[in-house]
Amino acid sequence: MKLATETLSVNTIMSSILLVLLTVLPAASHAESMGKLFKEKDLKVVVNAITGGAEIKAATDEEAHLWAPNIAEGGDQVSVRLKSGLKNIESVALIAESNPRPLVASFSIRNGKMPLIKNSIKMAKTGYLTALIKADGKFYSVKKKVKITIGGCGG
Repeated sequence: MKLATETLSVNTIMSSILLVLLTVLPAASHAESMGKLFKEKDLKVVVNAITGGAEIKAATDEEAHLWAPNIAEGGDQVSVRLKSGLKNIESVALIAESNPRPLVASFSIRNGKMPLIKNSIKMAKTGYLTALIKADGKFYSVKKKVKITIGGCGG
């Protein structure tokens, strides 16, 4: 009887380890491949590396909505929220087009359903913030212009 309990424990442990590996390895692979892009300075290189040169469709309001302030003081902490109604979402990248290194955040979505993403990013100067969403093997984008000011007065 003790042998069966030990076998069950070993099987349970091995199943747990396999589940962890299957969950963590894709995320680690995503993080490793995206890690190099966070250092890239050329916007076109970043977008091309993410999309593989595939066409990018402008998302409708039902497909995706990006919230960011119209005016942000200083650009050190620009609050961003993204919600999408797209099905089978695989990944999301946030790109601050006017930053010296435009890729500011990247998310791997595991179950195809994206919760509300909330993040604070840095923006070097006024420019467009773009969310690039991969869903069902296709790419969608949604943009928001954010004006960066000193003092937050819009000047």
